[in-house]
Amino acid sequence: MRTYRHVMLPTDIAKLVRKTHLMSESEWRNLGIQQSQGWVHYMIHEPERHILLFRRPLPKKPKKGSWQAAFQPQALHSCPYFLTPF
Repeated sequence: MRTYRHVMLPTDIAKLVRKTHLMSESEWRNLGIQQSQGWVHYMIHEPERHILLFRRPLPKKPKKGSWQAAFQPQALHSCPYFLTPF
């Protein structure tokens, strides 16, 4: 299972996005996008190139009844969220 994130870029930054390939983490970080590690730019949506689509695996849940289960934070929901730059 994965969780997804859509990042909406302002027009001036969207013009800097390469149209030839999916971006590596260093490329999207150089655009000023800040998010935790593990996110992968996985798809280009042609009609809305200013929206970058990211995904990452959901954290694995420990087995029920284990001591780790008591301290495990809730898993992220798989619905997308929209970030706006400052």
